[in-house]
Amino acid sequence: MIKARSLSIKRRMQVIAVAILALTWIVTSALMLSVATDIYYQFHDEDLENFSQLLGDVTRDELLKNNKINHQAFSGVSLFNSRVNSNSYSGLAFEIVRDGQLIIRSHSEFPFAAAQIARTPGFQFVRLDENNGAKMWRQYTRYDAETHSWLSVAETSKEGDFIVNRVLPLLLWPIVIMFPLTLFAIAFGVRHGLKPLSSLAKNVEKQTPNYLKSISTKDVPVEVEPLVGSINSLLQRLNSAFENERNFTAHAAHELRTPLASLKIEAQTLQRMVESEPAQRALQRIIIRMDSAAHMVSQLLTMSRVELGSELQGMRSLDMSEQARALVREMETLIQEKNINIKLDLVGECFVKVEPAMLKTLMTNLLDNAIKYSQEDGSINLSVRQDKGDVSLEINDSGAGIAEAEYEKVFEKFYRILGSGESGTGLGLSIVKRIVQIHNGQVFLGKSKLGGLQVRVIFKRSVSLM
Repeated sequence: MIKARSLSIKRRMQVIAVAILALTWIVTSALMLSVATDIYYQFHDEDLENFSQLLGDVTRDELLKNNKINHQAFSGVSLFNSRVNSNSYSGLAFEIVRDGQLIIRSHSEFPFAAAQIARTPGFQFVRLDENNGAKMWRQYTRYDAETHSWLSVAETSKEGDFIVNRVLPLLLWPIVIMFPLTLFAIAFGVRHGLKPLSSLAKNVEKQTPNYLKSISTKDVPVEVEPLVGSINSLLQRLNSAFENERNFTAHAAHELRTPLASLKIEAQTLQRMVESEPAQRALQRIIIRMDSAAHMVSQLLTMSRVELGSELQGMRSLDMSEQARALVREMETLIQEKNINIKLDLVGECFVKVEPAMLKTLMTNLLDNAIKYSQEDGSINLSVRQDKGDVSLEINDSGAGIAEAEYEKVFEKFYRILGSGESGTGLGLSIVKRIVQIHNGQVFLGKSKLGGLQVRVIFKRSVSLM
């Protein structure tokens, strides 16, 4: 079952911020709609009150003169209509009822049934049925004690038109304009706010078994300080464990050198003393095993020194070509024993900044492997080239080579390829890989044109001698 990948902190913060922003806009918009509606009715209710006052003014005299009014001959209608039109009230409806009788009604259909006896003072909403247009009306009713009449005025509610045409554009335009800008600001703010975590991640990535340093708490957010403290505590324990392992290996290898050398001397002495041919062969095999063990001890000591060399001392610029020539001269005996034809392709003044002892160890291991795994009368090509800012050391041999599937494995400690026919410790290429890592270089394996293995090591070029 594939486990779903969880969201990163950055994505979570962005999602939460956008959700809060959207919720805030929704709540704010709802509040603004409510406030806009209240303002709308506040102004229109004032209009209805003013209209009711106007209606009372133009009808008061007539109502006081006539106890029984023929509303069809009501003389104030023309005066009222003129004042209504002049005050832009032509869209309103009104009626006056006294003693249960309809006194006057506007030309438009009033939302109440004619001559209603029950009246409710104040403002209210009235919705007509389908037969009467299904409109929503806003009505204001008051009782005029002077004329003993009910005055009702009403207006078709235009709240929906007001919200759609006036309020919603004011709400939507800021959202349309500000939403993408706000998203960009949120993304930028979250990314900037999480920079300390990105820096912390890079510091943790730099840690290796041979480079374990406490992470600085400078510029680390307060919330992350406990995590950094726990990581530093873990790094200290790991560093102590690795240090103990390296020290144990170095001390054990150092202590083994003397006994092995003594045993070899004793075996050689005994070999000179005995005359039996089987005993001679047995002692020779013992001496060979002693040499192999001594070589492993030497490699272990070299590995220990390399592992402890994560902080290099004595770095200086050396000419890679000159170092290669000197190494070939030193190993001339081994080369002649197998009658190997070695070809040098060296470019002068290829300087690299390295620790001298480590560079010699690297080159010795590579050339020794090439000699060891090449057949009698074989060939080795050793070249040093420079390309822009890099210097490369390349060694090709005519041996059996290594299968491509084994390229990564041969850099592991104590890994040996079965069936090679050669003795070894399985540490040579591990030492090479570690030295290359310490110097921030690169090492590649490949198929040689000579039929065997090609090893290519690349270092950064140094400008001049130091």
